[in-house]
Amino acid sequence: MMNNIIETHDLCCQFNRIKSVDKINIQIPEGAIYGFLGPNGAGKTTTLKMLLGLLNPSSGSIKIFGEKMPTNRISILREIGSLIESPSFYGHLSGYKNLKIFASIYGLPNSAIEDVLNIVELTPHANRPVKHYSFGMKQRLGIAIALIHKPKLLILDEPTNGLDPAGIQQIRDLIKRLPTLYNTTVLISSHLLSEVEQIATHVGIIHGGKMLFQDAFDVLRKQQTSYLIIDLEDPSKAYQSMQKTGWDITVNHTAISIRLDTPGQKTKIFECLKNFNIINVKEKHRSLEDIFLDWTGVKKEV
Repeated sequence: MMNNIIETHDLCCQFNRIKSVDKINIQIPEGAIYGFLGPNGAGKTTTLKMLLGLLNPSSGSIKIFGEKMPTNRISILREIGSLIESPSFYGHLSGYKNLKIFASIYGLPNSAIEDVLNIVELTPHANRPVKHYSFGMKQRLGIAIALIHKPKLLILDEPTNGLDPAGIQQIRDLIKRLPTLYNTTVLISSHLLSEVEQIATHVGIIHGGKMLFQDAFDVLRKQQTSYLIIDLEDPSKAYQSMQKTGWDITVNHTAISIRLDTPGQKTKIFECLKNFNIINVKEKHRSLEDIFLDWTGVKKEV
């Protein structure tokens, strides 16, 4: 059975009387890329800060690597790399020298710097002052600092925010390689479903401080559905005639709606309705985005 790298139980964080995080239970398997998804203000950053010991929970518990947090905070944090909000650097120093500072803290050789520069594809720019780096290069340098000691767990808070499409692709490709490359479990927060969908093996959806969904991403994908909406002259009679099919059917005064579950189902539907007067047919697909927006109550832009 796969071990969980992170487990929380009824984790809460309250500011004055407002619960920013409300009894969430996170389970992140070893080797996963876990997308922590939710709208801005959902409680993602607050949760990550509690996992890193930067905020104290109001109640609940945290276990990382099977050890209690914050009781074993020092030993746990030695095995974690993180990038929360924007990274800070010595702008007048090169990327290499910024990394050298952290390598010295961890007691690592120069080869560790060279390795991580290669991983984040900054080797050609290693000797340039960081103040001349693009925003995307600074993000990758921040990830390099978080990775330099080859942590068991990497926590990234909205790492693609503010990046252009090329920068987003570079960060995405990097994150996808990490579980194989370093045997690292990755926890990445984002408010963008499209971003999480492309890299995550597991997902947790949070809104208003509450966990709405948590499972393997493939389980979420299976919740995508298509419906056939058929306008009929007599929808009630058509509905009654199809009761024994076992299909998921709803009816109103103008139409029936049938969930499409199997290949070839459309052909069978029209065979069942061959003696009814069909006025119009349309197919509606409920996408992952529709599911996410329904759950979080965020209105879709038109």
